[in-house]
Amino acid sequence: MFRSMTLDLVHARLADSSLPADVQREYLQVLTNLLVLFDLLGPDDDGQTGPQQAKLQQLYRNHLSRRTQLETEYPELVVVSRPEGWTAS
Repeated sequence: MFRSMTLDLVHARLADSSLPADVQREYLQVLTNLLVLFDLLGPDDDGQTGPQQAKLQQLYRNHLSRRTQLETEYPELVVVSRPEGWTAS
């Protein structure tokens, strides 16, 4: 997903952008939440998924949807979140 990218790099790129400050903050929060939720979505100690996993999966989907909405409304966000060294093919 977004692992190869650090939030610091995205933050620096956002600071150089012309995006509104509230959009920058929200986007960083959404990305941070996605990373945390991704880490939490591993199986429980016994390898089973429980009701908590279902809640985490729903939260993850909600945040992913919000990220998509923000990137649709502000296409520049797609550019600032590209991994370092990314080039179009």
